[in-house]
Amino acid sequence: EASTRAPSQGTHTRAPSVDASNASPRSGTSGGGGRRSSISTTPPPPSGHAESLQARLDEARREAAAANESLLRARQRESDLQGELETLEDAIDEARQRERALEARADLLLDKGSEMADKYMALRARYVEALRRLAVAEGTEPPRDVDSTPRRPTLAVPAYSPPSGA
Repeated sequence: EASTRAPSQGTHTRAPSVDASNASPRSGTSGGGGRRSSISTTPPPPSGHAESLQARLDEARREAAAANESLLRARQRESDLQGELETLEDAIDEARQRERALEARADLLLDKGSEMADKYMALRARYVEALRRLAVAEGTEPPRDVDSTPRRPTLAVPAYSPPSGA
């Protein structure tokens, strides 16, 4: 490829020519004030230099290909992880929806339980009042095991704790 060839491959640069008017005569030269040669005295590149450059270029290409392959694998892994992340986010959303549904169901059950407790208290109050009236009618005391003050039963509802691992 011409664009990747180093300038020293097969080309020689010329040194700038020297203007004769600025040149001073050298001792030991005949004629004085003449023009000096403008041919470069740069030696040619050492033998094997082109091969060395080609080997370095080949190595750089191999490294670039390996880096490109690594980049492609990294992008594929990123894509795979993105898919996994979206799957997990969907699962989290579904779990949150189930949690909200369960909380709504628990609220409904608590409301129903509270309603049942209210009915129980009303029935208990009627029962205690009926026992008191019976005792008065018979002239006896109400039984000792019956408390005349109605108590609302306590609902044992465990505190919510998220599932393990959440």
